[in-house]
Amino acid sequence: MASSILNNHSESKVSSPGDLPLLLQKPRKWTYKHLEVARVKLSENVTTEELLGQDYVPVDGDPEFETFAKIFCAPTRKQLESGDVRSFYHLHNGGLSSTFNRLWNISLYDIESVVNSGTLRSVLDDVIGQIILRTKARKRLHLLWEGTIPFEIPQLKFRGQTYADGTLMGYNKDDGGFNIPLAFLSIVKESGDDGIAKYQVPQTLFPAIISYSRNPKLSEYHGHAICYDGVYMYVCKAIVSSAYMEALCKHGSVTEDLRFYRSEPFEVLEPAGRRGFIRLIVTLFRYLSQD
Repeated sequence: MASSILNNHSESKVSSPGDLPLLLQKPRKWTYKHLEVARVKLSENVTTEELLGQDYVPVDGDPEFETFAKIFCAPTRKQLESGDVRSFYHLHNGGLSSTFNRLWNISLYDIESVVNSGTLRSVLDDVIGQIILRTKARKRLHLLWEGTIPFEIPQLKFRGQTYADGTLMGYNKDDGGFNIPLAFLSIVKESGDDGIAKYQVPQTLFPAIISYSRNPKLSEYHGHAICYDGVYMYVCKAIVSSAYMEALCKHGSVTEDLRFYRSEPFEVLEPAGRRGFIRLIVTLFRYLSQD
């Protein structure tokens, strides 16, 4: 279901040429004004196939998917909530024994009491990092931990930096390094439209802006964010046209929509939710690793 606030647009314009481009401000400074300027059109509960394409989705029995899914989905919700996770410590080589403990801690408290503790970020980092190690994505993707990401937009003669809870960096054939931001990891600390404005849209749009700065001749640009929101994990995707990016970078009128998609959410306390999320992430990694 689409948000009425996000989908009712007027003829919005970016700020005047003398101002710092509004949509390059730090994500957590975003407000409804930014969403209006960006002309965000939201689609929610999008399936993995619709979000990324059927060709990249692992089927049941796919070894790359099943190997990690079997480990991550082992504890039941009851076992996590009761703290009965010692029987899974033999999975230490899977890198997830501490992750199960963190999920147990998350199940004990109101989510607002742990959202700023670093626990959610640790769970997300553990899961994403382990999937990279166990798939072919390790040849094309690298996970950077929490920190600032410097960037340059030649079309704007602008340099800056942005913050992320984690960043998936793509392999750069030109210099042999992992230095192309493809997707951000985002811990969503506010619900509703505030969370969309501060944590989801800007961190999903940013990789698309970087892609445009590297090659302004594509027909459209995509950006992604992997979000951890309470006990739910999901992926967001932004799609903008070359005309949209050109208008944005020239401070002109933005009359096209930013198409913003949010996958169905997966509850990580439930084995089925964890399995669905692993399938989604393996799909995303295959999508991002394409030539």
